[in-house]
Amino acid sequence: MSPWQRSTSIHTAMARRRYGKPAASPRAAITAARAAYATLTPNHTLFNVPVPDNMLLQRFTPCGKYFICFSACLEHVIVYHVKSCVVPPIVPDDPFHAFFQRHYNLKMPLPDGHMLCKDFCLIMGDYLIVASSKVVYSSYHHNRRFQTSLANITALHDYLFFSIELATGRVVDKFAQSSDFMQLGHHACVSVYGQMLAILSLKHQCIQIVLLDAQGEFYPLRTIGEYLYPDDELVLQVQQQRETEFVQQAAAAAAAAAAAAAAASSFSSTSTSDASAPTTPNTSFMRPVNNTLPAADDANASSTTPDHDDPAIPSIYTILKTDTYEPAAPLPATDTPPPMFRSFQQAFLSKLFVMARDRRDGGIALRQFYRNYNAYCNMKFWRMQYLDDTRLLIKLIPGTAPLNPINDIVSPLIVFVVFNLETHRIEDLFDQTSDKVVDLLMTSADVLRGPAPAGAMWFGSSCANSKVARAMVLKQLYTWSCSKNNSHSEAVRKLASELPLPAQSYMESPYFDLSLFSLDEKLVSLTDNKIKTSEIIKFYLASTRRLAFKINPNMTPHMRVSSFPQSRHHHPVILPHPTYPFMITKQYSPAGPPNVNFHLHKPSVP
Repeated sequence: MSPWQRSTSIHTAMARRRYGKPAASPRAAITAARAAYATLTPNHTLFNVPVPDNMLLQRFTPCGKYFICFSACLEHVIVYHVKSCVVPPIVPDDPFHAFFQRHYNLKMPLPDGHMLCKDFCLIMGDYLIVASSKVVYSSYHHNRRFQTSLANITALHDYLFFSIELATGRVVDKFAQSSDFMQLGHHACVSVYGQMLAILSLKHQCIQIVLLDAQGEFYPLRTIGEYLYPDDELVLQVQQQRETEFVQQAAAAAAAAAAAAAAASSFSSTSTSDASAPTTPNTSFMRPVNNTLPAADDANASSTTPDHDDPAIPSIYTILKTDTYEPAAPLPATDTPPPMFRSFQQAFLSKLFVMARDRRDGGIALRQFYRNYNAYCNMKFWRMQYLDDTRLLIKLIPGTAPLNPINDIVSPLIVFVVFNLETHRIEDLFDQTSDKVVDLLMTSADVLRGPAPAGAMWFGSSCANSKVARAMVLKQLYTWSCSKNNSHSEAVRKLASELPLPAQSYMESPYFDLSLFSLDEKLVSLTDNKIKTSEIIKFYLASTRRLAFKINPNMTPHMRVSSFPQSRHHHPVILPHPTYPFMITKQYSPAGPPNVNFHLHKPSVP
């Protein structure tokens, strides 16, 4: 047995880490530096800790210095200093304030009717990003940003994103999205990479790229969906303005010619009816140059400038083709926009066609493309995530699928798109049963969980850097494939339901490093901070396979099963500290505030 596998004290582990030999690889150096956590564990639990004013506990900051909470009325942001993670010999009457000290209580400048989103809390550098929303009542016709905006969404909201300086609690800037629909719970429609923030609008089917600068101010950069290139919107606006001016000039010229023809016809008839005139004067010189235009009646002669919104005015194409003015039939009034492909939709269909055409299978893929063409045309944005600073992973679902959290399971067709932000092109396409899903999780797991914050490093295990994590995923795939009425494609489909990963959902803690500790992956989801059961979670040392500590999320030490039936939205939540032996579990209760347990380190008494 190696010296690291023996049961040692914390002082011995610290001395070995200080005077140990250099490691052979960076990963080995990280493991050696964190080996002290094998003896420094959260081995004590404080059950049912009372939370002041029923605050909503959110998260620790990546630096581990602050703990963020929301008030029960969802109007205040309360930030605490982390004082200690060691249980004192005598447990105080107020355990919460024994480990946390209030830094500031910020009253948010919310407009009337706005409330903070209780499951939205992002850290971007030195700034805290929170969001508020308000329900608005308005029709689809008056809130259509693009012609391709979804018409089946009636629950619209006004959203506000706030940038707060963590150290001082000062609100720096705000970013508004009005009459929209997003799913901000657990950062579902938001992705973060460095100082870049991507926001997905389900209502308008577009991705807004926003930059948070060093001063904490928001700067919208571009929109993906209706437009692909940054200057697409400007080019289309200029072209639309030119067409509108040309149509107005053509309509004005046609009206002036009609009025002149009507006046000439009236003068000619009056001169003919005069019996005293010996001859009829020649009035051909008074007719307009373009004599192919028909004469207007007396009712139209009184109007010199027609209404440009009148449907009877012909389009520019009718005038150029026939060189005549013929009043068109009135168009039926409708709120449905004309069928039109978005820029992203056009690129998506083109990429699908090229992939099907270039595939050498006797034309089978091309026939499948034409067969499913209508379904491909109706694909809509559902989720997205940054892969790096230049690529986005976008998840598309059919247009008939409902916009609820469970459509990842019931949707028969899901397509993943890798979009390049620099070249403005689609790099790759694959569905939810493709082996590319497994390759993406195996090779890019560190990319999927997001980059580490500035000044910090993530040591947690993933499929890209840990053989144990890779073996766990392969084992889960094999189990799903061998289950009843399942196959390899169905197993990959279940695995694809976890993509894209929510922003900043990975639990960074040394106790979830699979090179130090092992636990049952069926009990804890490392991607969304959820405990999948109310049973006790046991952590074992990876070296000796001995029990290191336990995490009990229940209200009492002897409770094993929750007294109320849990749904998929009421699983216990675990909030680990990034460096200290300190974890917080909260279990939701339908009868009152959630139950909160503190899991801390208690030194052994000699």
